[in-house]
This record gives sequence, C-alpha cells and structure tokens, in this order.
Amino acid sequence: MSADDVKKQLDQAIANAEKHPLDEATQKVVMDKLSATVSTPASNQKLIDEINALAQFTLDIEEAMGGISDTFRKIELGDVSPALKADVQGLTETWTKHRETYVQLLWESRKVAGAAQGAADDFAGNFITFLGEESTPLDEKKKEIENTLEKLTRDEKQATAMSQGFSNLQKSIKDFQKDWATIVGKYNIDDMNDKAKQLQETIDKLTEELAELAAKIQKLAIALGVLSASAAITGALGFICPLFWIGTLVLALGAGVDAVLLKQAQDAYSETEGQLNQKKAELTTLLADIAAVQELKAGLENNKGNFDIIITRLGAFATVWATIRADMQAITEKLEYAHNTGSWTLMHSRLNTAAKLYAALGQALRHYQIAVNKDNEIFKSRPLN
Repeated sequence: MSADDVKKQLDQAIANAEKHPLDEATQKVVMDKLSATVSTPASNQKLIDEINALAQFTLDIEEAMGGISDTFRKIELGDVSPALKADVQGLTETWTKHRETYVQLLWESRKVAGAAQGAADDFAGNFITFLGEESTPLDEKKKEIENTLEKLTRDEKQATAMSQGFSNLQKSIKDFQKDWATIVGKYNIDDMNDKAKQLQETIDKLTEELAELAAKIQKLAIALGVLSASAAITGALGFICPLFWIGTLVLALGAGVDAVLLKQAQDAYSETEGQLNQKKAELTTLLADIAAVQELKAGLENNKGNFDIIITRLGAFATVWATIRADMQAITEKLEYAHNTGSWTLMHSRLNTAAKLYAALGQALRHYQIAVNKDNEIFKSRPLN
C-alpha cells in the first residue's frame, strides 16, 4: 500500500472517529493500557535509546559542520585560482559564524531542556495529584491552574528565544546553501575538464617543440664539428641544462652566422619553455580548481537535510510549555464535568495517563541533559553562557 493510500485511510479513520468517538468505558481501557505501556522497562529503554540517538545526532551535526570547515580550509590552502580562493574564503567566514551559533544554541537547548523537564515533572507530580483530589473545590483548582499558566508563560520566554534562534539559523543555513550552490554552479566542471584537456594538448605540443629545437641545435653543432668526441656528454647536458648548453655553444662559436642562428634558437627555446611553464602552471591551478569544486559539490549534496532534521527536533523542546498549557485547558473542561456529575472514574484515568506521559517526557529531557554536557568535545574549547 502506497503512502498516499495510507494517508487517505487515516483521513477516513479520523473522520469516522470524530463522528463516532469511543464510549467512556472504552476510553478508560485504552488510556489505562497506554499508561501501563509507557511505564514498562522496555518502553523506558526505548525512550533512552532514542534520546541517546538524538543527542549523538546533535554532536554528529557539529562534527559534520567541522568537516565542511576542513574542506573549505583545504581548498584555501591549496593551489587553486585566486577567484576560487576568494569565493571559498567568503564561505568560510560565514560558515564559521553559523557553526559557533549552532554550538551556542545546542548548549542553550540543554538549559531549555532542564527548564522544560522541571515544568513536565511538576505537572506530572504534585499538580496532577492535586487536580485529582475529589474533595478539593473546583474554584480552588481553577485558581491554581491560572497561577500555573502564568508561570508557564514567564518560563517559556527563554525557550522561545532558543526556538527562534534555531529557526533563524535554519534560514541562514538555507541561504548559505544557496550561496554555496551558486559558487559550485559558477565553476562548470565540464567546461573546466575541456579546458584542462586543451591545456594538456598544448603542453604536449610545446614539449615536443622543445625536444625538436634541442635535437636540431645538437645536430648543427655536430655538423659544424664543434661536437665530436664530447657529443655524448654535451647531449646529456643539452637535456639537463639546455639553456646553459646552448649559451655555451654561442660563446664558443663567436659572432658568426651560425652563432647568430644558435642565439635565435636559444631565444626560441627560452620563449617556448616559458610558454610551457605557464601552461603547466595554468593546468596545475585548473586541476586544483576542478578537485576543489568537486569537493564543494559533494559536500553540498551530502549535508542537505541534516540541518533541518536536527533543528526541528531541538526546536520542539520549546513547545513543552505550550503543550502543558493546552493540556491544562483541556483538563479544566474535563474537571468541570467530573465535579458537576461526580463521574471521576474516567477523569482519574485521564490524569493518570497525563502524569505517566509527562513523567516520560521529563525523563527524556533529563537524559538529554546527561548526554549533552560540558565534557562533550565540542564544548570544551568554547566559552559557554
């Protein structure tokens, strides 16, 4: 069954449930089962495993960000063109700021998790017990709910700032990825490979021209009788130190016609060798650019999506206060019904289920603080607020 088919069936089930909700007896059975399931050792371990995975994921993201920094730094220190180096330096400066912002927000998420844990634990403990006391007047409970809602609103501000910080970072990283992609697109790999092929062909041609010039100069020297018994060693010198060898021949021959020709050959050799060295340098830089752009492209592709996942999940810490508020408002309505009708059986199941779920949330937030701590490598060398 496709995902679309499943979604359609879920929509149908939701519509059916809204029209025909479970009766109170069935609701109680379901909630009691949920409370029991949440409290089992297996569920507890699953919760811890998931929080450990989340914490490790947050640290892995920072490590991946460090890997991107290393890629940029490697390119900056390489033999790339000044234009590419300047582009990458711009990326490096922006990325360094984003990386530091992420680390600070990650630490802030730990503090927010601690505050959210306190709110969840309070709600799951004495407050739920207080709401479930049948003998306590409804007005007294409503007043306590109002006081608690006011406190939640005050405590939520720090979490909201962290959540907004993650949202801003998420947007900044998306903008950064666009800038990164623009730079990758600016350097067309196919065009660069074509140019590298052309440069190599030119280098091969110039190398051949140098060899032909050297061979002809040596033949001329032999024909003039300048080289006879020493032809082998001067030939070797011609390959090892060609300009020295040609210059020596020019001096030896004096100012005759052949000497003038040798001087012209010397100039031609120097010019050709200069062109060859220039083309080799161009090819070296171009090959470095190709490798660098390929690294930039791979880095961009490999990191798409990771940031969105982690930012969304950590940003959810900030919703704990809003979640408690929503549940409190729903509980207030149910409390009125229970007090007015004396029907407490289902109400106790609701409160017990809420207590177990919030206790699980508190445990998850507590474990996150244990997993993300100052001993983590990413925090050791940084000042933390």
